[in-house]
Amino acid sequence: MKDINKYLSENEAMLSKFSRIEKSLAAYEEPVELLEGYLRDIEETFHVPYVWLSLVNDPEDSGLIMAAQQSPFVSERLNIIERKLFVKLVGSVTTPILANTNLKPFYALQPPKNKYFLKSICIAPMTCRGQIIGSFNHADYCPLRYRPEMDYRLLEGLMIRVSRRLTELVSSAGQSLAK
Repeated sequence: MKDINKYLSENEAMLSKFSRIEKSLAAYEEPVELLEGYLRDIEETFHVPYVWLSLVNDPEDSGLIMAAQQSPFVSERLNIIERKLFVKLVGSVTTPILANTNLKPFYALQPPKNKYFLKSICIAPMTCRGQIIGSFNHADYCPLRYRPEMDYRLLEGLMIRVSRRLTELVSSAGQSLAK
């Protein structure tokens, strides 16, 4: 019984953390605020040592990319990647990818200004306007942090809501995000 209570308590704590991040999404008024807020929230809430953003180099998203590059916080944690390479690494699915072996290919997702010593990684694809535009990447020097057999449903749900909010913000920004 003690083990079950501990398990339930840990699950409730995890759910509470994800809920706090989800609730903060409504406060963001600009797409870059959302990107910055997500990076900070994941890093601080879950004590993740390496959190960064990969954006697919697509002319349709050039305004978002340029805005992300203007933010000192985001630009330090930003990698622009060609769609072909991104699809080769991540595929065209929106479910998170967790890995702790054969990580070398995923190094292509890292920002050029920061190379991290990774032993495990979580790649959380995000969409905007129904199209995959990149991923938020969480990584650790501990190989046990992210494992393929882990349940990622809470993160997947959060990414759906992040993507929905990003689409709303990009749509309301309209022409200001066009190149």
